[in-house]
Amino acid sequence: MTEDQRKRDRPATSPTPANIASIESNLIRYIDPIARILVKRELEKYETLDKFYRALAAHIPNERDREAFLKVHGGD
Repeated sequence: MTEDQRKRDRPATSPTPANIASIESNLIRYIDPIARILVKRELEKYETLDKFYRALAAHIPNERDREAFLKVHGGD
């Protein structure tokens, strides 16, 4: 799939700048400054908010921390 196709197929609803800032600040607690890089990287692959949050959570090594992150950001 090309970059143009991915952009066209991307859902209309995406995280707002405020959402992104909140996600980054929360994620930094668990994985330090690399969080900003991961957020940018995952935004490029973004399909749904749930998948976005779960992709970021996958980088949190501690299961309890991962669950806490998902709880804050709407994961099940």
